[in-house]
Amino acid sequence: MLQRLPLLFIIILFTHGPLSAQDTPHEKNSLIGTKFVQISSETLAGTAIILPDDARGKITLITIAFQHGTQEQLDSWLSPFSEEFGTRPGFTFYEIPMLSADVKPFAFRIDSGMRSGIPEEKHNNVMTYYGDYAEYMRLLHIDDVTLGYAFLLDQEGIIRWHGEGFATRDMTRKMINRARTLKQKP
Repeated sequence: MLQRLPLLFIIILFTHGPLSAQDTPHEKNSLIGTKFVQISSETLAGTAIILPDDARGKITLITIAFQHGTQEQLDSWLSPFSEEFGTRPGFTFYEIPMLSADVKPFAFRIDSGMRSGIPEEKHNNVMTYYGDYAEYMRLLHIDDVTLGYAFLLDQEGIIRWHGEGFATRDMTRKMINRARTLKQKP
């Protein structure tokens, strides 16, 4: 029981409550055409990553979550992207859980838990950020931590499409089509 208590404490810290009524995805066009913010962290596989630099040359889908309860929202974007592009050259994705600096002392335990729950082939694509994420929220126009966020970047790290909440069929189609057109450009 005592071994479960710290993990339960971490889960409570990571879960801020139920989803909001704002689960409808939409594009934030003011972000389109801007360079994605620089985020440095380590993947679950132990590789140091700096985005968007380490994704340069690839069409990249980046999903960001602030709460454990938004995983289904992220999956609604990641699954269709993976089904369409899989491991094809020139495409990649990153999933970034953003966690408060308050839980950094528990980083090893949190990351270990994620490693055990995420297929090993995805460990290079999941990077946990621990720290003050207020500036990222401001720069990426994120105003609701109960939503998951998706950003499609071109080969230069420029945001070319953005969605949030749960993906709809129409939004998935737009994301996939945009990724295809970006790949066609030299």
